[in-house]
Amino acid sequence: MVETEVAVSRDGEHWKRYPRPAYIGHGVHGHRVLHMAYMGEGMVRHGNEIWQYYLSNPHYHSWFNRTPPQRAIFRVVQRLDGFVSADAPYTGGTMETRPFVLSGKKLVLNVKTEATGDVQVGIEDAEGKPIPGYAVDDCIYVNTDDVAATVPWLNKGSDVSSLAGKAVQLVFCMRGAKLFAMQFVP
Repeated sequence: MVETEVAVSRDGEHWKRYPRPAYIGHGVHGHRVLHMAYMGEGMVRHGNEIWQYYLSNPHYHSWFNRTPPQRAIFRVVQRLDGFVSADAPYTGGTMETRPFVLSGKKLVLNVKTEATGDVQVGIEDAEGKPIPGYAVDDCIYVNTDDVAATVPWLNKGSDVSSLAGKAVQLVFCMRGAKLFAMQFVP
């Protein structure tokens, strides 16, 4: 069998391979049982999705196979930046970033919450002290499935430009949620 695995690199020279679970494994795809998956190069952004294509075959990778190939091209569709997520169960979980210099006007999240799940975000100074008006308890609950959900705070709204240029860190309090990505945008 041939499966497609994930390998990642920040510099294009040093790679880390994640063999399990397989990114595109064998099994039923569409209506066909497949035993080989050869991923094509590149990704296509289509709205809020990433499309990738792969060639597959119901035969095993073996010279014993003497039947004609029955290859087909398949498409994998996933959410934008949906390769990895920080997950929190309904019982809750907390995560914090390292300090960084904030730039931008508002914080947007690529997030998926369950029906009664939520995310709150607090902004702290580099020493871990909550910034007045931007503490976790000041954050309005984010409950959505969106690749660009704006984070609002009770008395500050979503504008964080007053903190631009300052070293901050973020605290995420999540319940029944998946956080795929976050960014500060103009």
